[in-house]
This record gives sequence, structure tokens and C-alpha cells, in this order.
Amino acid sequence: MAGPYPSDEESGILTNPTGPSLGAKRIMRGSCLYYTATTLSATERYYTLPAMKRSYCGFRVARDVD
Repeated sequence: MAGPYPSDEESGILTNPTGPSLGAKRIMRGSCLYYTATTLSATERYYTLPAMKRSYCGFRVARDVD
């Protein structure tokens, strides 16, 4: 998930936030197999530029097995 960086989520609930008027960095959340056990968390946050390609950044599609 990429959102405006920096972000203050503790300031309240946002409805359809537009983000800051200036700045190019975005928040990247989550972890991958390259991180250590101490940073392996869905709540990890980093910043990056939207145009940057990362081999460890993407999304996972999952479904229940019946």
C-alpha cells in the first residue's frame, strides 16, 4: 500500500484523503522474505518514490481453501 509520506494516522479517521500538496515520497507497508524476524510485520512502514521498482514490493492474492 502506498500512501502520502509522512502520515499521521493517529490524528483521526480520514475519508478519501487527498494527501499533501507537496512531496513525492510515499509510504510502503509490510514485509517480505528479505527482512529479519524482528522486522517481519504487516505494520512495518518505509518510504519510497512511486516510480521506484523493488524486487520485494508487491501484493499477495490469497483465498480460502474449501
